[in-house]
Amino acid sequence: MTYLIASITVLSDVGRGLREGFFMFWETLWALVLGFTLSGVVQAFVPKEKMLAKLGDHSPPIDPARFGLRHGLVQLLLRRLGHV
Repeated sequence: MTYLIASITVLSDVGRGLREGFFMFWETLWALVLGFTLSGVVQAFVPKEKMLAKLGDHSPPIDPARFGLRHGLVQLLLRRLGHV
């Protein structure tokens, strides 16, 4: 009997969590739709050259994969030496 009550309580809590998550999504849906729509309109109608002229090129100076690999190797070396 106690297992039945416990499982009903868990299911009730899960249901409330899903309901709360849905309503949080519903409240922010308008902002997501508006943001993605504006982004799509800008990308569709503004040439890339104009955007680069106004915003500049913000590409990373080095490849992120190389940076991550280098950082990981340094951390591994420091741990092996006992400095971290």
